[in-house]
Amino acid sequence: MTTRLAASGLTTILCFGFTALLPGCGEPQDAEPDASARPVIEVPPSEGAEVLDNADPALSPMGSLPGTDFGMESASAASPQAPALDPDYKPSAHDDVPMAPDPTQVPELADAVWKVFLASSTGSPDPSLERLSALSTYDGVPVEFYEESWPDGDLRLQGHRTLGTDGSSPTLHGPEWRWYDNGQVQLRRNYKGGQSNGRFDEWHESGFKKSEGHFVNDQLSGDWSRWHSMGSLWKVQHWLNGLDHGKQWVFFDSGAVSQLVEWDQGKKSGADHNWNKRGFPIEDSQWKNGKRHGHHLQWHGREKRAVEKHFVDGKAQGPWLEWWPDGTERLSGQMENGKRTGEWLVWSDAGVLITRENYLEGEFHGARKAWSNEGILIFEGSFEGGQPVQVQKSYFAGGGPKTSQTYSTPGIQSGPMMAWHPNGKKASEGEMLDGKRQGKWSLWDESGKYLKAWSGTYEAGERVGD
Repeated sequence: MTTRLAASGLTTILCFGFTALLPGCGEPQDAEPDASARPVIEVPPSEGAEVLDNADPALSPMGSLPGTDFGMESASAASPQAPALDPDYKPSAHDDVPMAPDPTQVPELADAVWKVFLASSTGSPDPSLERLSALSTYDGVPVEFYEESWPDGDLRLQGHRTLGTDGSSPTLHGPEWRWYDNGQVQLRRNYKGGQSNGRFDEWHESGFKKSEGHFVNDQLSGDWSRWHSMGSLWKVQHWLNGLDHGKQWVFFDSGAVSQLVEWDQGKKSGADHNWNKRGFPIEDSQWKNGKRHGHHLQWHGREKRAVEKHFVDGKAQGPWLEWWPDGTERLSGQMENGKRTGEWLVWSDAGVLITRENYLEGEFHGARKAWSNEGILIFEGSFEGGQPVQVQKSYFAGGGPKTSQTYSTPGIQSGPMMAWHPNGKKASEGEMLDGKRQGKWSLWDESGKYLKAWSGTYEAGERVGD
């Protein structure tokens, strides 16, 4: 049952960022890791273990995680001031947002990062070969030892439960170990009164460690570490009463840091940093009590800023700026209490202004114009409270008139209306009243032919005569 992982495979898994620490890192590897290989992993003893009796049960990969010792922004640091809406403003690549840290340089992550490698070097026994010791009492309560097997007879589970006297049903109570149907150890945990309590260890079916931590009354508690299926670190986090609490680190399977986010009793509170696999920031934001609070930044690929906006208590506030991947402006505007306000501008990726519009409390209010990607005017009009007012004009992409509509009351067409065909010939002309045709109307086809059947006198939208 005991199988050791080939050194070349383990080096391939752990080499990212460790070239100065592991022999052979940075050199070509002859073989990919074998998913079926079962590495030998040192395991802190569960209660009742027969073999592991000297390992430290208090291994913790986290402790007090750093906030600034590697250049990371502190959660309490003031958010940078957003730039004014200056048409000449060009953001720097990253401003003061840090690159992803090297996890081997963060002391509190070292145990979790190196656990698989170090355990494989100690010659410790294969945990899959260990068997649980049968107990007669646990935590002062009489228990019985029981086993379950897979259909082929291989061991599936060993555990303990109360005796179920006085007509009561047995309750899980004491150590429990489980195995996969391939013989690989699956998990080890402890029950008290039917609830998970104490140390918890879990493995992938491939043999690599999957997770480790503690439970208190069925709730995740304290420091937890999780690993990808081929052994590299995936996540390090802290829990309080079953809720995320403190710093949470997430890693790519290459070993590079993917995310660092801060929690306060199940709610994001503080920094939320996100990086790509090469360590460049792709998104960076601040949170308070589960709501966005502070800056929110995004990047295109390696260097170019994509989005810059600010939030106060979950609502966007202040400048909202966006850029195309080449660094040219895409959008600029202002937010107030989570709603658009004032003038907003949008540019095409060719640098052509395609929208200029005004807002009040999130609704169109004031002049609005739109242009094609070629810079040709295609719409102009005015709005009040999100509703069109006065004369609204639209144009075909070639620049010719398309429609002209009058709104004497916000949102309701009343007054002259005209429309044109794409070839420039007039299509219709008449009056509108409360959104319906009223009075004399004339209509023409694209050749200019008068359409007698459709033209005539209208009342409340109905044709009533020639």
